Amino acid sequence: MINQIRPFRHSVILVISCVLVLPMLGCEDPPPPPPKQDKKAQINPGPPPATSIEDLIAQYDIDERVWMNERQAPQTDEERIGLLKFFDAFARGRADQLRPYFGDIEQEELAHLEASGQLARLSADIEGIEILMGVTNEGRVAVLGLYEFADRIEGQMWEVAQQPETGGRYVLVAGYAPPGLSDALGRDAFEDWYAAVQAEQEKLALDDLGMLAARGKGVGSGTGGPDGMPEDDQSGGGGGPGMR
Repeated sequence: MINQIRPFRHSVILVISCVLVLPMLGCEDPPPPPPKQDKKAQINPGPPPATSIEDLIAQYDIDERVWMNERQAPQTDEERIGLLKFFDAFARGRADQLRPYFGDIEQEELAHLEASGQLARLSADIEGIEILMGVTNEGRVAVLGLYEFADRIEGQMWEVAQQPETGGRYVLVAGYAPPGLSDALGRDAFEDWYAAVQAEQEKLALDDLGMLAARGKGVGSGTGGPDGMPEDDQSGGGGGPGMR
């Protein structure tokens, strides 16, 4: 009889031997990969710091009568240079340098000032121009120029606006100024300006309500527009030097 047990035992021994030898031959599972090192988060340094107003005045040959406090200045060189060049044009009486900043209405007023000689006289009389930045009572960016003369200081507010007729570029629009506003400007001229504008707007609103009430009662015929209503004198607009 053929022995069936011996070949079977030999096979078992062979399998066990292979299992024991394989690790020694490097056949085991590969070691786990080393832990990935976390990459340090890249810090965005942001835009470079703006050049100081003093250095820009020297670099771009801005008239020495023009000045802007660092705390009132924009955050970018481009904006700082634009404002300095704008007021430099007033100090030097350069209409061609002012035109790129204006929309149609201000362009017409500038042409009148240049043709009449008022722009040249204005620039000759200016002893200093201080530039202040802020926001209007309606939240728009604006720039206040304080023009110092020998006997007075006059303010002109310029509101930054984007106008379709200029191809969408930003222009400076002369802000409204109540009569005599420059005389009421104190330490915080920008805030004082729009406090006075707000008070004037409220006063006009009350006057309108009073006139509507009078019309309802049929009081007064007066002179002026239809139904006895006085005509709007359209005398508002900018209150600064030469741009009224």
